Amino acid sequence: MTRREAREQAFMLVFEWEFQKAPLDEMVENASFTEEMKISGFTRELTTAVLKHMEEIDSFVDRFSTKWKRKRIAKVSLAVLRTALGEMLYLDQVPISVSINEAVELSKKYSTEQDSAYINGVLGAAAKEIEKRQPAVNPAVLATGAEANVPMQEVEAGGEQSDVPKAEKAAGEQ
Repeated sequence: MTRREAREQAFMLVFEWEFQKAPLDEMVENASFTEEMKISGFTRELTTAVLKHMEEIDSFVDRFSTKWKRKRIAKVSLAVLRTALGEMLYLDQVPISVSINEAVELSKKYSTEQDSAYINGVLGAAAKEIEKRQPAVNPAVLATGAEANVPMQEVEAGGEQSDVPKAEKAAGEQ
């Protein structure tokens, strides 16, 4: 599964949460059962971050959405914004520009071209503030395969799939 596919799964779970307000484990179980989906570690990590920090994420939506109040934003667009902001704020291994690009692509797939431009504007404005709060991205992170279409790590020798980039594993083993 690629990061793009995992991110799309996270978006779907965040979208579903908007209607069900169910715990993540319950939504994952339902998704796995009904659609025979295998939820990746990245999907779970991203969705958990979004649901756990929803209040702060929504404050970013409120602050940087100049044309619409949050309650008037289409649910698909809101789920895209929340997913991208969760990734931008809480997942250090993904460059902000990748998160924005992937959000725009998701909105093109599930919404309209007009919504894509709106999402790009909101996330671009939010990125400026986020970048002020965070240290510069370590160039080693860019080389870990965090880009959207790079497959996650192959099955490890022990038979378990790993979502941890090799560079992080190597650093942790030293």
